[in-house]
Amino acid sequence: KTLSFRKICSKCGKTRGEHGELGFGHRCVYQDCGKCGAGIQCHEQHHSPMGILCTLTESQGATPGAALAYMRKIQDLANRAALQQKVTKHQRQQQQQQTSTPEKGVPTEVRVPTAVAPRAGQ
Repeated sequence: KTLSFRKICSKCGKTRGEHGELGFGHRCVYQDCGKCGAGIQCHEQHHSPMGILCTLTESQGATPGAALAYMRKIQDLANRAALQQKVTKHQRQQQQQQTSTPEKGVPTEVRVPTAVAPRAGQ
């Protein structure tokens, strides 16, 4: 699967793994942003959405370096999703090749000798 909102919360921007057993998406209970680390009050004050679309700066209350770390994490998730797609595609191609070619050890044609060579000494 590709990187999607099934892997990233649409409300706070945290990954599904960071959420644990708590709500995800519209049922999210987190009050802090997964991207900048600031609380919901800072976001409301600066009219900035929480999560992946967050635009808060450090001077507006964002945690120093949090946005950069978040973008690295998102890029890592995207790279993993792309790699998984390639692996899945490769496995499907191998399965299709195996079903279209005969199995090893099973002869595809039987050769019948047309002429018998004379034996030595005859």
